[in-house]
Amino acid sequence: MPLTQQRFPVPPSVAGRVIEAAADPETSVAQIADLIGKDAVLSIQVLKAVNSGAYMLSRAVSRVDRAVALLGTRTVRNLVLTLAVRDLVPARDITGFPLDHFWEASLCRAAAARSIGKLLELENVDELFTLGLCQDVGLLLALRANEKLATQLAAAARRPAQHRYDIERDIARETHAEIGAAMFSQWRFSEEIVEAIRHHHDPVNAPRAHRRRARVALAAEAVADLLVCDDEGVAVEVFSEQMTRLGVFDGREGEVTETLEPLIGEVCGLVERYAEVLGLHISEQPPVETIVARAAEGLATLNLAYLQEANELRFKLELREREARVDPLTQLLNRRGFDEALPREVSQAERQGACVSLLMVDIDHFKSINDNYGHPCGDAALQLLGEVLRDVLRTCDVPCRYGGEEFAVILPFTDVEGGQIAAERVRSAIEARPLRWRGDEVSLRASIGGATIRGQRGERDAQRCLVTSADQALYEAKRGGRNRVCWSESAEQAACG
Repeated sequence: MPLTQQRFPVPPSVAGRVIEAAADPETSVAQIADLIGKDAVLSIQVLKAVNSGAYMLSRAVSRVDRAVALLGTRTVRNLVLTLAVRDLVPARDITGFPLDHFWEASLCRAAAARSIGKLLELENVDELFTLGLCQDVGLLLALRANEKLATQLAAAARRPAQHRYDIERDIARETHAEIGAAMFSQWRFSEEIVEAIRHHHDPVNAPRAHRRRARVALAAEAVADLLVCDDEGVAVEVFSEQMTRLGVFDGREGEVTETLEPLIGEVCGLVERYAEVLGLHISEQPPVETIVARAAEGLATLNLAYLQEANELRFKLELREREARVDPLTQLLNRRGFDEALPREVSQAERQGACVSLLMVDIDHFKSINDNYGHPCGDAALQLLGEVLRDVLRTCDVPCRYGGEEFAVILPFTDVEGGQIAAERVRSAIEARPLRWRGDEVSLRASIGGATIRGQRGERDAQRCLVTSADQALYEAKRGGRNRVCWSESAEQAACG
């Protein structure tokens, strides 16, 4: 039967009642003290904790109610909770696994979760301490049930959390997150803690109401790795990534060290304090300045990588957008580019009461070029016409391949006279530049229709009028013998000049 479907051992009667009562904000210190007083072992542990060096009391405390008042109900709850879990899974049941390291890392997670919650101004940060302390407890039950898992995780105990988690998923039927959530649900922990434990390795799948706490738990895991993991490079990278995703850092210059130093300092202080209160052995912590320097360097590197990645992505998107608007053969705007450019130029003309002209250019007898010389020669003719347009037009003009052998040229701030001059310049330049194709000289000719409007109408009518009128003028140029310019004098337009 899967572990998550079993009945988990419950903490001793008094311990269980203390844990449950301490989670209720309505429970008084006197009530907690009264419950603890019913169990001699718990009473001794609480008195031992309050008289430890962490509190530096001037004289020893001998009464449980006084001890609870000094420790606070949350600290008492975490103390009792730790004792209860340690009693449920004795060291003799898990051979070869470094339990001292496990509890040190758990304490680091607890302190980190509380400090991160405080930094983010979350409510009830003491609950986050409990979350960090409990989020990996399901691993103890999994280790007791699976000797192979205990052996492999013992060898990887100081590797990054994700590495250990991957080993666990490869070997075990269930993860410690699932087991821990099931057990603490039976222990009647709040839904906020249970769901955060269940999803602390995949916060994105947590219920929306509990996603923030799950992210804090994952970030706390990263802080713990930063303090106790042997793989410094990976630990720094994961820490930087998780803290950035959580929104602790925004990349401002100087903000990283400014935020990190008090955060890491507080975590290290809490670890030392609670280790003594809870009777846990921890290894000597590296100097806070060393940890901060490593983490700041890792975060700066990560931010640079994110910036480079964002720039590359933006470049690719811009290139893709450009390619979607550019004709690959002529490197002019395509029909989509024309359809976007024309409204922009017409709208600008309307705002300024200026003229805009449009040329429709069509290669004469283009089918004959394809038939006599082949389609590659036809492609070369289109490329040459594109070059001619770029050479003879102004930089503000917008040449486009409209479709097939037909081109369109938008002439901003250009009246009838200016448009006709530009059209004739284009026509004569095409005629003067023959296409040399495999030893032959292929003459190119083009018919051009033009139209001009003054920006006085509604934008949509102006665009439609301009394109229709220029098309009609092109048709007249074709019908009139080709290789010529015809200009529209349609009454639909308000001609300029």
